[in-house]
Amino acid sequence: MRVEKLRAIQGYAHQHFVLFDRGRNPEEWAFVYIREGHYFGYGYADLSQSFQHEADIQSALISKKYYPDADVLIRGWLRQHKHPKMLILPEAPPSFFPE
Repeated sequence: MRVEKLRAIQGYAHQHFVLFDRGRNPEEWAFVYIREGHYFGYGYADLSQSFQHEADIQSALISKKYYPDADVLIRGWLRQHKHPKMLILPEAPPSFFPE
């Protein structure tokens, strides 16, 4: 229990997940991908697109270079949005995205 509280303060409750929010228009989602506990990229997807496989995420992802401020901003966003739309991934394979 103490580990979960510390992780919630310093990191994310899950190591691999996708956050969803409104897109640039009413027909799409905006999403942020968190991999191994850190921001990994963002993207946009049609509302009809299914994210059932990691390849679906990869096809819509716009990878960005990691910078620590991204995690700070995302954690702040999560504190303000108590029940975000989220897809929790069981584990990201090492070969999912090239570094």
